[in-house]
Amino acid sequence: IIEGQTYELKVVRNGETAESSCTVPKSVLIQSIRKDSVVERGASNKDYLYRIVWKDPEGQVNFYRVGGYIFQTQRVQTGPTAFENIPTIQPLNFRENNRTGEFISDERTDGNLLVSIAGRAYSYYSQGTSPFTNQYVELILLSCEKTYYDYHRAVQTFDGDNPFAEPSLIPSNIKNGLGCFAAYNRSTFVLKN
Repeated sequence: IIEGQTYELKVVRNGETAESSCTVPKSVLIQSIRKDSVVERGASNKDYLYRIVWKDPEGQVNFYRVGGYIFQTQRVQTGPTAFENIPTIQPLNFRENNRTGEFISDERTDGNLLVSIAGRAYSYYSQGTSPFTNQYVELILLSCEKTYYDYHRAVQTFDGDNPFAEPSLIPSNIKNGLGCFAAYNRSTFVLKN
């Protein structure tokens, strides 16, 4: 898959045709990571916060999605005197007050340095020593097409558990069909603990 290349999709079935196209956006590199921590009042557990910093390319509208994972090992007792270290992966939460903070556009900030909201790694273990050992954190910046941005943002903001929620229209760029055929370019930053 090549940056700047346009790809086309055409599906024919039972005499009907559905088609779409997408263009792969340019990759945008992560410039730095801002790491912080917070301890809740009355608790002893510490949550870690990670912000992604990047420079937005000038002269074009850009759409982004941020994410990440914390890779850990968990010490588990497997017998009376036996223990085993089991790898675990915890996603970072880039949602703030139930809003999808993982989606960012450069509207009114074209060409500036952009900083994501904090991705939070929750520490649920509040008593004594945690059985988890943080190994490393992988932070992800997707430079994506508007089609990808609109589709995934609509899916994320739908509140299916709320019986009073308004139905939301899911954007589609499939001619004679429904769905999303879109592209993104991924930049990652690995932070070792």
